[in-house]
Amino acid sequence: MIRFRLYIPPVILGFVIVPLLVWPTVIVLAVLIFTLTFLAEIIFSFPLLVVCISLQELQLELMVEYALFF
Repeated sequence: MIRFRLYIPPVILGFVIVPLLVWPTVIVLAVLIFTLTFLAEIIFSFPLLVVCISLQELQLELMVEYALFF
């Protein structure tokens, strides 16, 4: 029985196979970091939006009281 030995030259291994294994991992990590950053921005800015709305409501109430007094 004839056996074939697979020989991969170092140039092909270094410039073709390794980048094909590394780049998908890098792309997935970049997308994951971008998504988590976006979600964290939405989650942590939500209370700030509530504070903004409550300050606007307070300002509106003060304007109404001012209008009623004068």
